[in-house]
Amino acid sequence: MLQSVSVNTLIFNSIRANSNRKEGLCNMEKRNQRNLFSRECIVMALLRLIKEKPFSSISISELTAKAGVSRVTFYRNYTSKEEVLTSYIHDILGDYIQTHANGQQHGGTFYDSLHVAHSLRYFDQYRDFIDGLIQCGFGILFLNELTALAWKIWNPQRDPQLQIQLTAYVGMLYNLYIAWKDGGRKKPLNDLIEEAHAICEKAFGH
Repeated sequence: MLQSVSVNTLIFNSIRANSNRKEGLCNMEKRNQRNLFSRECIVMALLRLIKEKPFSSISISELTAKAGVSRVTFYRNYTSKEEVLTSYIHDILGDYIQTHANGQQHGGTFYDSLHVAHSLRYFDQYRDFIDGLIQCGFGILFLNELTALAWKIWNPQRDPQLQIQLTAYVGMLYNLYIAWKDGGRKKPLNDLIEEAHAICEKAFGH
C-alpha cells in the first residue's frame, strides 16, 4: 500500500511538472509574441515620425509614446533609434532569403528574370520602410546590407570579378527602384521588372 501511494505520488508530481513546463513554454511564447508586436509598433511609429520631422530631432520619449510602449520596452529591444532601423533591415533581408525559392538553394543566374522580379517586388512590399530609410538618409545602410547578402548568396568563393558584378547589379536595382519611386510609381511594377531584366541581360549576359 505504501509503495502504491509512493508511485501515485511520483506520477502526480511528474504530471504537475509537465504541466508547469508546458505553462512556462506557453507563457514564454506569449511574451515573445508581445515582444515582436512591440518591436513592430516601434518600427511603424518611427516610420510615421520620419514623415513628420527630421530623424535627428525624434526623441526616444516621443517614439515610445507614438508606438504605445514604455521606455523600458524600447531599451529591452534596442539601444538607439538607429538600431531600430538596422535591426529591421536584418529582419526583412532574412525573410527575403526564406521567401525566395522557399529558402532553397538559389538556382539560375543572379540577374535572371526570376531573381530580378523577386528583388523588385520585395522592395515594393517594404516600400514604406525603404522610403523612410531613404528620406532620413539611411538608404545606404539598406544598400550595403543588400550587397553583402548578394555576395554571400552568389559569391561564397569571393571571386573578385563576380563581386564587382554583384555590386553593380544590386546598385542598379536599388537605383531603378528609387527612380521609380521618385517618379510616383506611375509605371506598372511588371514593366519596371521587364526593363530591369533587359538592362541586366545587356550588362551581365554573355
